[in-house]
Amino acid sequence: MNDIAALRREIDAIDEDLVRLFIKRLGLMRRVAEAKRTGGLAVYDPAREKEILDRVATEAGADYAESAVKFFSTLFDISKARQRTILDTGNA
Repeated sequence: MNDIAALRREIDAIDEDLVRLFIKRLGLMRRVAEAKRTGGLAVYDPAREKEILDRVATEAGADYAESAVKFFSTLFDISKARQRTILDTGNA
């Protein structure tokens, strides 16, 4: 049982890092949304999204590619929804 407790502590530490990075990413996403508003650009950029998903799949390797793509696709969905809110209301 001690092994699982140690593994869970490692996972908890990674989760803390993920939350910190997620919040940092959302802050940058807000700036992207504002740049899109200024430049009259659409929230959804399918070419950019595909480029990132392809890169993530490659970096994750065959064993984890599908999961990595799902993870990033979910992240993109959250980001696009927040960008739309920012562009529609000015708030996120």
